[in-house]
Amino acid sequence: MRVLAHGIDIVELAEFDRLLREPTADMARRCFTELELDKAGDADRRTERLAARFAAKEAVLKALGTGWVTGISWKDIELRSAPNGAPSIIVSGEVERITREKGISSFLVSLSHSNTLAIASVVAVGPDIPTCSN
Repeated sequence: MRVLAHGIDIVELAEFDRLLREPTADMARRCFTELELDKAGDADRRTERLAARFAAKEAVLKALGTGWVTGISWKDIELRSAPNGAPSIIVSGEVERITREKGISSFLVSLSHSNTLAIASVVAVGPDIPTCSN
């Protein structure tokens, strides 16, 4: 596996919580899949969990080098959790197309949050390049 790109993003929890609570925006339904919303739950840590996932989506776009472009949906990037809690990224739609075009085979992701911030680091990886040996 070889590293192709890296993206990182940080989200201020107070501002993110305000956006989630804004009734006209319906940010949660626009930005997250049903699976992501179910995983975040309704508990006290919901805002932190969603903010970390939002940061990961932003970090994927940074790793792709595209930023936000026409045709990309927030739901094209989905964060899933393994039984042990380890996060992973699944892409679809336009993000999947760009990912394939750039030779990215998968993403490594790390999420973290404190009482005030959520952060995500995403590394885009591709297959090893065969080397010639004598």
